[in-house]
Amino acid sequence: MADKDRWDKLDIIMKPVGGLITAIAIGLLGFFGSSYLETWKEYETKSRMLADILSRRETAENDLRKDMFQSIMQSFFDPKSSRLEAQVISLELLTYNFHESLDISPLYKYLLRRIRDSEDLNRQEYIKRLGNAAREIKTKQMLILESVGARADMEVNLEQMAKDPDFVPRQEFDLKVGDVRRLFMIAIPEMDLGGGELRIELGIRTLQEPGKQAAAVPDEVHASFWVGQFAFPTIDNTRLSHDQRCAVILKGITPRRAYISVLYFPGSYASLKEKPYYQEVLNNLLGTAREGKTR
Repeated sequence: MADKDRWDKLDIIMKPVGGLITAIAIGLLGFFGSSYLETWKEYETKSRMLADILSRRETAENDLRKDMFQSIMQSFFDPKSSRLEAQVISLELLTYNFHESLDISPLYKYLLRRIRDSEDLNRQEYIKRLGNAAREIKTKQMLILESVGARADMEVNLEQMAKDPDFVPRQEFDLKVGDVRRLFMIAIPEMDLGGGELRIELGIRTLQEPGKQAAAVPDEVHASFWVGQFAFPTIDNTRLSHDQRCAVILKGITPRRAYISVLYFPGSYASLKEKPYYQEVLNNLLGTAREGKTR
């Protein structure tokens, strides 16, 4: 009977204490919940404002670039703006502002021919300015692509090519990017010193890594093209499997020697106009999904 009295007394005491604890817990939950919701709303509001600002900024930049592009291109086709100096300045602006999205090598070749055929007293200065602009952008692109890919250099003996018509410089490079190793076979069967260009015969074969299953069909690429001083690697490149690219760059040329580089890099660093095929995107997504399941 005494035990029952004690439990009754304890029950009488604990009921208000339990109610108090419950009220405190509900109050704390409401306080922290309200604080969390206010913080989240503030974060969401700031995120929307930032997204809106960035969107407006991007729209303004695109409009500015569009107007700039239209006005620059008019200088090449408008007879009133056909002065060499104006066109050189226009091409410099195109090079520095649109080199990632536009293949401007035809404009370089056109303007270079026009300068050489002209009697302008400043034509040597114009030729030098074109070369400097192209070299600067090409060097920047090479540094970026080399940092994420692989590079190999080759020296070509043009003097021997001129003396011996049967002499064809050849070289092979073994380069690896990511998990893909490839053999690059390059030959230079022809040159055009007047135009400052070399004809490239390029063969690329994917090498089998030890311990991996061989592909049913050998992965090989063959390409033939001319490369000159106005070929930019992010634009002028060869598409490979696994969403990768290869570019051959003419770094310098003299009557005796030419210096070229082979760049092997991920396709995500190619120009904006070089969009991946839908099949490549699908294969990348499926490969990522498989990797996630095997981990």
